[in-house]
Amino acid sequence: MNQETQVPNYNDDEIDLFELFETIWKEKFTVFLVTVLFAVGGAGYAFLSKPVYEAEIILESPQANELSPLDTISFASIKGLFSVESLVNKLESTTFKNSFIESNLEKLEGFDALSVEERTRSFNDMYTVERLGSEKEPSLYPFKVTTSSSDPASAEWLLNNLVADATLDIVNDANTQYIDLKDQRLEQLSLQKSLLEEELKALRFDEIKRIEESDDLKVAELNDQLKVKVEQYYRKLDDQVRSLEEALAIAEALGIKDPVALDRLSRKSSEQPNSQVAVEVVSDRGSDPLYLRGSRLLGAELAQLKSRPVDYIPSAEIRDLQAQIALLENNRKVEALEARHSDEAFSDKLQAIRAQLVQLGIETFPNSLAVDMTNGVAVANPAPIKPKRMLIVALSIVLGGMLGLVIALIRGAARKRKAKTA
Repeated sequence: MNQETQVPNYNDDEIDLFELFETIWKEKFTVFLVTVLFAVGGAGYAFLSKPVYEAEIILESPQANELSPLDTISFASIKGLFSVESLVNKLESTTFKNSFIESNLEKLEGFDALSVEERTRSFNDMYTVERLGSEKEPSLYPFKVTTSSSDPASAEWLLNNLVADATLDIVNDANTQYIDLKDQRLEQLSLQKSLLEEELKALRFDEIKRIEESDDLKVAELNDQLKVKVEQYYRKLDDQVRSLEEALAIAEALGIKDPVALDRLSRKSSEQPNSQVAVEVVSDRGSDPLYLRGSRLLGAELAQLKSRPVDYIPSAEIRDLQAQIALLENNRKVEALEARHSDEAFSDKLQAIRAQLVQLGIETFPNSLAVDMTNGVAVANPAPIKPKRMLIVALSIVLGGMLGLVIALIRGAARKRKAKTA
């Protein structure tokens, strides 16, 4: 291998700055023309395209006094619906967006010519909901809503009405939920009332049965006592009748017609008609025997006893037993319990349920509820957010100049290659 073969073979690919600037200078009009064209195009876009204005509003929790009308209703959980998170969820809800578009279709420029899907996509580009702050540095106002439009007044209208309609939707949702909760509560209370009434009715019937069973037992015991007393009475009556009959027979035999009060009685002897026989009568009870009353008195008393009605029993004790039985057979307490139509007056729990039913029946959702979850009305920025005219013009000049340089270099390279070929 000789030394000539070891010498590097350099080609002409090295960049010559002088030659490069010379090439650009030769194509300066091309560079200038391209740059001017780009600058004019960018300026035309920046100054002729529709400007976009932006409006924003800060969301905040409602004041306590705004929710005070809800203190009059029975369901405290309704207040939980009125939060910034609920408003944000409503603003991001597709159902709410479609409803807002349909309600304001004439006011949304160009939306009447779009399909439902296109309307939703275009509307999504018109406003954004942004969370402010972070977990480490929470913001006093957690969310911001921003709208954009080609007209500042339209941006303000869109944002104010969007938030107002979303807030009104939350109020309507709260009213609907209140009605549902109220209906459920009324149904529960009505069911509790019915069950309690049935329970009290069953207890009342049990009380009636208990009283009747107790009365039946007492009546049976009194009837047993009455039966014994009546039997004793009739035995005593029979004994009395027999005693009177015996006494009457003796009085007639002794010829005693009228009552006498003698300890000794004389009568003629049947053997000796003209003689008197002394008969000594001594009472076992320390009193005169019955036949001393005389046959007429004894006969009258005996006749009276025999003519007495069978159901007539001149005994205070028996009459008292009969009266007790009659009272038990016609128990006024049982009659009162059977005649009772409602047990409400005798149940504090039932009265409380009825009071709740009455209260819920007259209770309504507050119509005076006015909730504002913003820190004020939206006001659009008077300066458009886009297009950024000066930025667009500057970028157009830069891009045009760069493209012009590229074109100039390409033209110079082509001219150089052509010269070498010739």
